Amino acid sequence: MAFSQAVSGLNAAATNLDVIGNNIANSATYGFKSGSASFADMFAGSKVGLGVKVAGITQDFSDGTTTNTGRGPGCGYQPERFFPYARQQRFCFLQP
Repeated sequence: MAFSQAVSGLNAAATNLDVIGNNIANSATYGFKSGSASFADMFAGSKVGLGVKVAGITQDFSDGTTTNTGRGPGCGYQPERFFPYARQQRFCFLQP
């Protein structure tokens, strides 16, 4: 059982490193929003301490700074919320 706890911790840490690496790789990309991993304990019935799992990876959609790119006219948006968008009979949600 201790081995599976260690493996679950290593897998969760590896996922966290993937998220951090993605944040670093895209840190100079205009409009990039960083992500963060959150973790949760694993339970089986009433037993505790079975390891850890990644509960989710969330994106930070807070307003960023505007940057002049020097490439002619542009615009900046201040999004209020996501809006539905239909394309080829499939719906997705976009941020303006």
